[in-house]
Amino acid sequence: MPSGTDASNIITAETANSAYGELPEGASTSIVQSFTAIDPGAYAPGGPFAVSQQFGANQTDFFAIDRAGQFVVFYVEGSGHWSATTGLGPTGFAKRGAALAAIQQFGTANQTNVFLIDQRGQLSVFWTEHGSVWNGPVPIGPTGNTSSGAHLAVSQQFGAANQTDVFLIDKNGQLNVFWVQGAGVWNGPVLVGPAGLAKTGAAIAASQQFGALNQTDVFVVDENEQLNVFWVEGAGAWSNPVKIGPTGNAPSGAALAVSQQFGANNQTDVFVVDKNGQLNVFWVQGTGAWNGPQKIGPAGIAASGAFVGATRQFGAIQTDVFVINKTGVNGPGWPTVFWVEGADQWNGPSALVTQG
Repeated sequence: MPSGTDASNIITAETANSAYGELPEGASTSIVQSFTAIDPGAYAPGGPFAVSQQFGANQTDFFAIDRAGQFVVFYVEGSGHWSATTGLGPTGFAKRGAALAAIQQFGTANQTNVFLIDQRGQLSVFWTEHGSVWNGPVPIGPTGNTSSGAHLAVSQQFGAANQTDVFLIDKNGQLNVFWVQGAGVWNGPVLVGPAGLAKTGAAIAASQQFGALNQTDVFVVDENEQLNVFWVEGAGAWSNPVKIGPTGNAPSGAALAVSQQFGANNQTDVFVVDKNGQLNVFWVQGTGAWNGPQKIGPAGIAASGAFVGATRQFGAIQTDVFVINKTGVNGPGWPTVFWVEGADQWNGPSALVTQG
């Protein structure tokens, strides 16, 4: 090698290979390379999905967005075997693992709707009537309204004639409401409360406030890490947000679940996993003042802001709340339940299945 040719980390350009002569022939060495293709799976591990009865059919549906960005329906009739549709809608329509929300469209003859935010940041709906073929996607509202795959909440608007509502937090951090009455056209968004309240696409939850006359509530954890509630009575105007509990309690945009507390007098509960990984419950009875948070179980049981689900345990006057644990009997990554019977004390956590 001629002297003065050390050009480490320097990019050069040549028009001809004239700087060096041919290399002398040397011993040959065989090099073998192997590659392992890892299938990432059709659906985002741990990602969002939605489930619903298919109204007008004796059918249970599971909805998800596959790796091609298409809407897929898994379904079972009665106690039969599960089947699945091919991907619906155009390839790349939605982000793999986009959040979905499913609900009956009230005032229509057995229509099931599924909502998501597409790659353009626009609310879209797929639907089926009487268990027939799926339709859509049909866009609702403007493009670029929120982040692709953003969280959604859906609810009947109680006391409004056959009105179905969809809620999201837009790119300006403001609550948006879209709605339809019966089989009419979709409207919105109507902007509710201040801009900058919450993170774009933050998780939200919606529910009837039990014991309040025709009141619909929407919940979000704001940028100050505080639970907020918006509400509307019947077909009236939406309120501005009201703060519940302390600031700094749970991560901004944390996942929420809301449920009636079964066996407690007209009590509505909201659940969140706080910044210490502990389950919290906030509650109200009828039209009273909100209370909480009450801490349930140990700190560190779940990831801060973790997904949480709530339901009645059917056949018992019992309310159950579920998380995927971070610590526990089986180690991390196992479904875990907390529960209360009527208005008694909360119990748990308990693993759904004990390993080994």
